[in-house]
Amino acid sequence: RKPRGTAGVADSRLLIGAMERTRADVRVAAPVTAEVMAHALREAVKFLLFVRQQMPSSYDELRAALVDSVGAEGLGLPSQPEANSVSPDPNVGGKRKRVTSRERAATKLFKEVEKLLGCLTPELLRSSRPTEVALFLGSTPNRPKEMFVFSLVRVQKNGYQPWIQSLDAEKRLGNSGRRLVRECLPAVASAPIGVTTKAFLMMKAGVCLNGGTANDGTNDGTDPPPPGFLPKRGFEPNVKHTKVWCDFCIAPKDDDARDSATSPDAGDERERIWYQCTAAVKGLKTLKGVGNGL
Repeated sequence: RKPRGTAGVADSRLLIGAMERTRADVRVAAPVTAEVMAHALREAVKFLLFVRQQMPSSYDELRAALVDSVGAEGLGLPSQPEANSVSPDPNVGGKRKRVTSRERAATKLFKEVEKLLGCLTPELLRSSRPTEVALFLGSTPNRPKEMFVFSLVRVQKNGYQPWIQSLDAEKRLGNSGRRLVRECLPAVASAPIGVTTKAFLMMKAGVCLNGGTANDGTNDGTDPPPPGFLPKRGFEPNVKHTKVWCDFCIAPKDDDARDSATSPDAGDERERIWYQCTAAVKGLKTLKGVGNGL
């Protein structure tokens, strides 16, 4: 079955047994910096966690509800200026109200999301140069129920451009997340309704050799894994029970090359393996009893 066309997105869909696999070409504004790409990917992860039932509200709504109920300090965030406070501080004028079990669960969810997003940095993209960044949903990353894979091969074909601070760069940074979410939306919206489970951030990147040897008693001849990630040598996800698989091929707006024209290993002879983020997110169904109960 073929979906209705959407501007800016080349979308194809294939039913394989009980699995629905979708592919979409996604364009980002050039020049592409690691800062722009990392921000866009973080926004896409927030979006996917919400629409695929891992968060009961959007990231911004979850944060606002928790700041209102447990305070910024309880979330490990900087205190908000009093002038910007929407509701009275629970610490002012009396004893701090008791945090409920639902508020603790929502706070745990928020901190897990923050920790996961914090691993997706510009430094990671520049140093590890992952060809794929993915979000796996399921009880384990080995047998994901849903897979959302972002291919960065065409983005980094010519390397990430240097970040130069300017008003235009800040504007492009803010727009990058909204654009990526908007262009991924048609493919994601057509997927079957998801279930609340766990979320795992994955990436595929080359193994960097440091000249060590497996026999020197200190290392196996490779550099330490990127901060916040652990290597999974020989790993490939078992998709036997996967229900949704979305591939997003990200490319600069001015790049007209076809996927097949650029191999992930072009000019790079390193072994490529999957890495798993050490932070995982356990989904939450409802915010009832938290803030305004979104």
